[in-house]
Amino acid sequence: MKRFITLMLSLLLVLSLAACSSTDGGKAPEAKKNHIGETEFLVPDEVTSKRSTGSETVNGDETTKYDYMIVYTYESVGDAVIAYGEFTEYLSQNFTKQRDSQGFVLGLSNPGYNESNQIRVSIRKGITISDDLKKELTGKYLLVEMGEYTEALKKMWEEKSYYQYIEITEDDKAVVYIFQDGKKSEQQEFDLYTFMEEESLTYETGKFTIQRAERTLVYEKTTEIPD
Repeated sequence: MKRFITLMLSLLLVLSLAACSSTDGGKAPEAKKNHIGETEFLVPDEVTSKRSTGSETVNGDETTKYDYMIVYTYESVGDAVIAYGEFTEYLSQNFTKQRDSQGFVLGLSNPGYNESNQIRVSIRKGITISDDLKKELTGKYLLVEMGEYTEALKKMWEEKSYYQYIEITEDDKAVVYIFQDGKKSEQQEFDLYTFMEEESLTYETGKFTIQRAERTLVYEKTTEIPD
């Protein structure tokens, strides 16, 4: 009897271990994905069907528009072009304007342009704009100072013969409008992040200042600009 009980207990133990294996421990842990540096971007090999044969990191300096660049090499131009297409698709589905939530901005070279078997991925640290700051920025900013032309600018605004303003929209655009004789004569549109990262621009609540070599331009937020 004791032998029978021992066998039954052993069998129950085996079954219990098997059950644990099939539930908790049966599934292998998911492999950790490789990211580009400290960014949230996955490396191309993680999301493309064509794998690179090697990579090289190049550090940026004050003359470059990136902090560092990673050059991925492929067996052929065709492989590089396929990888580029698939990586671009991954970026478009996961990162608006190729920017992650930490403010890192990714640049990407197209190997099809110069028949290259390499893809160059550049990374730079951009700015981050919180939802509160976006809400604060949204609106219209009239050009109120323009160096020696400030007094003339004020007179033209009163007459509505000429005025210029920047509009920050809710969909992350910065649009510069120029009106002359009551009609729009020019319009330029920028991505808000690109606009805010402009080195000559500074912002304080309700005011943008753009420093040019010949003069300083000041735009102040207002609700008086006609639609």
